[in-house]
Amino acid sequence: MSARKPFFRPHLAFTSGSTRAPSPASKSPIPASAAPTERSLTDEEARRFRELILPHLDGAYNLARYLARDGVAAEDIVQDAFLRAFRAFPSFRGGAPKAWLFAIVRNCFRDWVGARSSSGRILVGEGALSQADTLALANASDPDQASPEEALSRTREARTVRAVIENLPEPFRETLILREMEELPYKEIATLTGAPIGTVMSRLARARQMLCDVLMPDEASAGVAKRGEGPVMTAACPDRAMLLHGLLDGELDAANAVTAETHLKTCEACNAEFLRQQRLRDAIAAPGVAWRAPAGLGARIEQSLAKAVAPVRRRRLSGRAPAWAGTGALGAIAASLAVLVVMPSLNDSQMENQLIGSHVRSLLANHLTDVETSNKHVVKPWFNGKIDFAPPVPDLADQGFPLAGGRLDYVSGKVVPALVYHRRLHTINVFIWPIKSGAIVPTRTLRRDGYSLVEWKRGDLEFWAVSDIDAVELRQFQQDFAQRS
Repeated sequence: MSARKPFFRPHLAFTSGSTRAPSPASKSPIPASAAPTERSLTDEEARRFRELILPHLDGAYNLARYLARDGVAAEDIVQDAFLRAFRAFPSFRGGAPKAWLFAIVRNCFRDWVGARSSSGRILVGEGALSQADTLALANASDPDQASPEEALSRTREARTVRAVIENLPEPFRETLILREMEELPYKEIATLTGAPIGTVMSRLARARQMLCDVLMPDEASAGVAKRGEGPVMTAACPDRAMLLHGLLDGELDAANAVTAETHLKTCEACNAEFLRQQRLRDAIAAPGVAWRAPAGLGARIEQSLAKAVAPVRRRRLSGRAPAWAGTGALGAIAASLAVLVVMPSLNDSQMENQLIGSHVRSLLANHLTDVETSNKHVVKPWFNGKIDFAPPVPDLADQGFPLAGGRLDYVSGKVVPALVYHRRLHTINVFIWPIKSGAIVPTRTLRRDGYSLVEWKRGDLEFWAVSDIDAVELRQFQQDFAQRS
């Protein structure tokens, strides 16, 4: 992909609007599994909470920070949300832990907004940006800039993108964060926000359009002439707009993805718009745009959870609370690591033989891929509903390992996802499956029967890469894959 075009660095000032707080109906429709419960957590439930929910701390803070646009408030919202989630966790029946947590974060934000409204503080309006506002944002000069050249160079900084996103009206800002930064699928966003999927798609498209108008004012949107003198762009096909966004987000099935990709090859205007949206995505994904939880927030959440569970443990154990209940994050980790379940597994030699066999069969039986595309946003959602976890699907084309697609395979009595990459004329199969939290899987590289294999662990997933390329090259692939995952 070509290098990103420089952005203008607009001088931003929030516009005050309606002081009306969001109505209770705008809260997230949390499913019954998220309803508060009076039953205390068992040791196993507490361990699962730390395993499933706590890893989403950064995402929860990022959502709260962009919604509240206030760092201190975001910390309070997140801490309250985790405590509520902890108390509601006994009734959690599975599903997407991140979406479940985000629904609680969103409701805590609504409560915070209601408190601000009742205290007489002014809230930012929720309407769409007016044309005058958009033009003012795009054309305003920044007094901190000494020259146009310096302005153009500094507009690439992450704080510019952050500021523009924060100035979006709330419904569009929220949808953009959930999709672009947290990578929630349309269906989960619709459930989370209580909006139909069509509304989610519309808000996302409008949010992207508003960002492009501010960050890329030198590029015309579909059917609009460029500012100043110059040619008028041919309008992108209006009946293909949602299809292009669906392709960008990996929400299309394989057939529609092929249809969209074919259309892009024949329609210059739609292809230009698609590339513009990809450049916008690159800008949003740049380091420093997404907020990360401040140091110490995790420890404070651990302390609040320990306080919530300690009285119950004291009653249960006749005044003797578990040692880890009051020791914060380190104690929680120790408690989680102490609960290990040994699963029956193949020995190393048997596993290696199975993986090599699966690799060879995929090449001989003409079943290398079930979904054949180089678009990771098509491959990743293809696995939804077919396996019970979401495998990472990094794009490694710029490292010389282009993605070819994915399929389902069968390893050690389990259905597992297999990602397919190429290295020149060679094929690399990556097999992935979940493992028990705390399991030790050392990274190792080996050669067997003319094939190279690399095994590694990341989070609660185990990975095996198999190919006939040199072991050094396969280890480089593994390092690039792990870094991008």
